[in-house]
Amino acid sequence: MGKKLKNRYIGDTEIALSEIGLGTVKLGRDTDVKYPHPFKIPDDNAVLELLSVAYSLGVNYLDTAVAYGIALKRLGQLLPRLDFKFKIVVKIGERYSVETGSKYDFSINALTADLKSVRVNLDREFLEIVLLHCGNIDTGQRVVDGIAMLKAEKKEGRIGAVGVSCKTLEGVKLSLAEGVDVIMIEPVLYAITREILHSNDAKVGVLVKKVFSSGTILSAGVAAGEILSDQLNDEAISSIVIGTINTTHLRANVKNLVYSDLLNYSEIPDKRV
Repeated sequence: MGKKLKNRYIGDTEIALSEIGLGTVKLGRDTDVKYPHPFKIPDDNAVLELLSVAYSLGVNYLDTAVAYGIALKRLGQLLPRLDFKFKIVVKIGERYSVETGSKYDFSINALTADLKSVRVNLDREFLEIVLLHCGNIDTGQRVVDGIAMLKAEKKEGRIGAVGVSCKTLEGVKLSLAEGVDVIMIEPVLYAITREILHSNDAKVGVLVKKVFSSGTILSAGVAAGEILSDQLNDEAISSIVIGTINTTHLRANVKNLVYSDLLNYSEIPDKRV
């Protein structure tokens, strides 16, 4: 293909993520997910092919979560079979089962258990980025305490960057006030908080998820390359997470992005400056 994705730094950290990250919910969970078409969880060979294609295109990180069914366990089993290493962005604090749905617990005991589960499943002590996985309630003392717990892990050198997957304007404001390194957000909320994030003195990193609205925008015929370029032309956005299990779609999205005339690749911002 020639060109590959570029990397962008997360806030003031030394962690550089590719402009596109690969979401992994479809590797481990096919219930209570909002996609326009049903899908089958891929087998091990298909996952290994997907990861290999992603890495060859310049994707250097995987987005995953405790709530993504067996995704964490599968990554732990399959990643050692590859001769390269991804960075991991992992969300904790939400647990999911088919019987109960999603349950959120940001108590120290619950978060400690989640971190242990992540480290055991992935067989790695250091985690590049850990986020609180918030639902519609992303404010309050439980979130403050959860951020503090993650920041303590970062201070001990066990986490590289900490943050929150936010749902509301109030959640974004609280996260910034608590000094997080990164915020994960959907496009609609980003449009509301863009000015705040641009003026943020902490130079917080921004990961945008669901840019295709779980596939509904693409089903309506909107061009993927244009959507990605529009987002990444914004200097406040660090990276975009795409949750595909289709290697053809992944190749097309990256190709459309890196060859797009809409994105100036000579001026990728180093947000640490």
